[in-house]
Amino acid sequence: MASSYEKQRAKQRAQTAVACAVENGTLVRPSRCSRCGSTKDIQAHHPDYSKPLDVEWLCCKCHVGVHRPRRQGEIKMTFRPPLALWRETKILAINKGISAESLVIQALTAYMKGEGR
Repeated sequence: MASSYEKQRAKQRAQTAVACAVENGTLVRPSRCSRCGSTKDIQAHHPDYSKPLDVEWLCCKCHVGVHRPRRQGEIKMTFRPPLALWRETKILAINKGISAESLVIQALTAYMKGEGR
């Protein structure tokens, strides 16, 4: 299995290859998203970084959707809050009898459903 460093390097090489190919005309960026037809912020999505010029052209919204966790209700923790906030969250979670991660997921889920707005 490749290390995260190797994966990041492969991603950078693929992105650079696409940028160069678009610049020299080898690859043409379409004006519309291949999924929804939007004309805003068209980006190259690499399903496989080992095939750098094999891309799907997506708008930003569809591209984010591709990388979003697949299962409904699943939220991927991709950030770490400041240590003081994390400690407060852990204390609150202990008082509720759940894990801090579960508490954060509950709060994010409620917010996404409109309960936190």
